[in-house]
Amino acid sequence: MSSQVQPGAHVTVWVDVRDKIASPPAGPVDALVSSVLLGLGSASVLAGAAFGTASLARRRLDRRRMAQWDAEWRLVGPRWSRRAG
Repeated sequence: MSSQVQPGAHVTVWVDVRDKIASPPAGPVDALVSSVLLGLGSASVLAGAAFGTASLARRRLDRRRMAQWDAEWRLVGPRWSRRAG
């Protein structure tokens, strides 16, 4: 359904860089909502990456610590448990 425009009336038309008809630019509310959502999304991705990196580092450190614990326990364990090795 197209609206009727009187001959000689001024009409605002938005075009893109290729001179094709485009939708009008976002208003202030649309820009604010888009900015807030983009910021929250970026913060979530950054927090997820930081949490994942910290979790991976903790897991690797725990493995190394447990391997060291096992090696030391093999040395002192028999004396503490009164078993001869």
